[in-house]
Amino acid sequence: MADANVHPTPGQAYGRQEPDLQGAAAAIDWTGVDGGNRVRAFVAIAAAGMVLAQPGPALALAARTVPFDLGDDSSEWAFDGECDDPRFVGEGMADYLLTDSIGADATDCRAAYILGTIEADPHFLEPASPKEILWGDDGGEFANDGVCEDVRFTGYFSADLDYLAEDIGHDASDCRAMFVSGRARWRGAALD
Repeated sequence: MADANVHPTPGQAYGRQEPDLQGAAAAIDWTGVDGGNRVRAFVAIAAAGMVLAQPGPALALAARTVPFDLGDDSSEWAFDGECDDPRFVGEGMADYLLTDSIGADATDCRAAYILGTIEADPHFLEPASPKEILWGDDGGEFANDGVCEDVRFTGYFSADLDYLAEDIGHDASDCRAMFVSGRARWRGAALD
């Protein structure tokens, strides 16, 4: 039986190596693969845009729709089997996140989202109105300095900032004040 914690890496399928493949595994030896790993393998292939005629619970998982544009795979950490995009949360996430990876790890994030090992961070979901923005708290290192350092907001100040993933949802007072005054606007999960 395959190890439930093993995930295919680029060019590798469960049970055998496929050296000339790119992205998720394109061929799987189903012999001896338990149900959980069968679903993981199927979803990894589906996330890479390939089709298998293998029915089962993976079909329901593969139907999940990501709530925003995933972008591309331009991140240095793309294709490493972990989602590096800080717009998501969950066990399928990398341990250290950079805002530079927003929209730059599409394949890993799509596969993890379809598998259900990550979810969209509620802070990034488009609010129906400004009253519904999840401002967060003032727990960030640069909170209460008069500048909104949360990457979900943009404005004249944006070009001068190096956004940190750990500031997402942790500069509430500054961001709220700048948003209300019109000096910051909601960007949310957008890639611009």
